Amino acid sequence: MNDIAILIPTYGRHLRLESVARNIHQFTTTPHTIYFVCENEDKESIAAVLHMKEECIIVTGGTYVSAVNAGYRSTGEPFIFCGSDDITFSPNWDTLMLKEMEDPNIGIVGAMDEWEISKTGLHGSHFLVRRTYIEKQSGVVDEQNVIYSSQYIHVMCDIETEQTAMGRKAFAMSKAFISHKHWYMKTAEMDKTYQRPIDGQPHDEKTYNKRREKFELYRFEDLFQGKIVPVKKKSITVVIPSYHQMTYLKQTVQSLAQNTFYPYELIIIDDASDKETVEYIERQDCIKVFNKEQKYVNANWNKGIEMASNRFVCIANNDITFSKNWDKYLVEELEKEEVWIASPFQTDPAYSIPYGKHERSGNIDLRGSCFMLDKTMIDTVGYIPIDMLIWFGDWWFTWVVAKNNHKCVFTDKSCIHHYGSKSSIDMMQERKRLFFQILRGDAYAFHIRTGIDINHWLEIIYDNLDLPSPTGNNIRNIWK
Repeated sequence: MNDIAILIPTYGRHLRLESVARNIHQFTTTPHTIYFVCENEDKESIAAVLHMKEECIIVTGGTYVSAVNAGYRSTGEPFIFCGSDDITFSPNWDTLMLKEMEDPNIGIVGAMDEWEISKTGLHGSHFLVRRTYIEKQSGVVDEQNVIYSSQYIHVMCDIETEQTAMGRKAFAMSKAFISHKHWYMKTAEMDKTYQRPIDGQPHDEKTYNKRREKFELYRFEDLFQGKIVPVKKKSITVVIPSYHQMTYLKQTVQSLAQNTFYPYELIIIDDASDKETVEYIERQDCIKVFNKEQKYVNANWNKGIEMASNRFVCIANNDITFSKNWDKYLVEELEKEEVWIASPFQTDPAYSIPYGKHERSGNIDLRGSCFMLDKTMIDTVGYIPIDMLIWFGDWWFTWVVAKNNHKCVFTDKSCIHHYGSKSSIDMMQERKRLFFQILRGDAYAFHIRTGIDINHWLEIIYDNLDLPSPTGNNIRNIWK
């Protein structure tokens, strides 16, 4: 198999294809295959490609985006060049672009052209793609295994893929020059092929504006004028404490990637897990903390909040999945001046209908399985007291927020599915007596600090975890 699959989507330009192929072969020294991507109704182009004995991928759908994505799926070369039938290659274009790919972290490499936007060094109208990058991370944040988001027709799809890669530090601009002849630059004649993206431009602009908060690092409108203006954008930090349960953790991380609206910083704090879990975390592109000894949940919450570089910080269990755009709705709540903590609704194996407050969580406006806080509140309330190891961190946050005349809220626009205290159950099964003692101690510490009698909620916890309940009605009996 050759090294580069050169994709040339084409429509209605069959007379041009022979010169396109000749130019590619003349200036490409790397082993390569040209794949003309033709629409099934464009019989003349299909016939021209077959006559030249080049590869022909026949598609339906009629968009540049669908053609490139179909070409990616239909080929197997380690590198894919996303081209078009109105470009002209220059000598060494391939070696210059592949040189940037020597860095294994790079997934997208752009080429220079005549356009002002190209001179910024932040956009190449046509670029080289590493196949494994798309397979592992995809070209966009909310759709798996595609180069371009299928939400676009043609215009600005490349901006999203490039800036998504920039956000991952996976983009490089090469010194390769590939001339892009185009009617807009007055270097090509307007024809029915150019008219199609013009007709679709209102749709693509609407799509871009709807999606830009997910990925945009530099304002497109300014880039197009050759100016570099960084976007001041919202982003969040997600902290996942981890203890064993690699399968559930993997599911949580994947769901986070697929359903999160804003760019996010991920911090995984492993609490002395098994080898399988540790090895999985080591492979992730995120901030990682590995505790040599167990520090337990509340200390890991504190550590994650302390490390977070963003104002809005989500604490998430390692055994949950997220609804679409779950974070957007929590951020909307946190932007209200009086709100310091926002929680999603939840489903679990026992409850398929999403619920907010619930008896099992103490009827409070926070759920420890997933909540988002405004980090600025820590300057006022501080971190969770260190004498509470596993339990009552969420109870304590709710209490201290209310004491400072702010609110914890639920929103039913956001939802998670919680598979049910998998790591806690692991701990209980491995060291039931220790777990029992920690639970007693956390309850006592919470009571001493707040003055709240938690016997009722303690009974609920014991019942749900099938532990022997403490005896007597006085809170001090649980400490004996």
